[in-house]
Amino acid sequence: MAEAIQSPPALSGGGREGNLAEKEELIQKREGPLCTLVINRPEKRNMVTVDCLLALTRTFEELAGDADIRCVILTGAGEQAFCAGFDIGALPT
Repeated sequence: MAEAIQSPPALSGGGREGNLAEKEELIQKREGPLCTLVINRPEKRNMVTVDCLLALTRTFEELAGDADIRCVILTGAGEQAFCAGFDIGALPT
């Protein structure tokens, strides 16, 4: 089962490129004791936005407290890159 990780409310919207609810930048797939997190911005070589970084942090904290999860895999969507780093173009000017 895959689900989009929701953006923190304080950072959603506002015309910024980091709205996870609309773009599904971070997808979580759980299969038994395995959880796969997919950074889903292949058109940007999976560059991380502020919202995505906060969602990753929150998700890892939640998974650390989940006794059913034994392994977490972090990967990127597409064929070009795992993650090209932080997307400074998504920062407000």
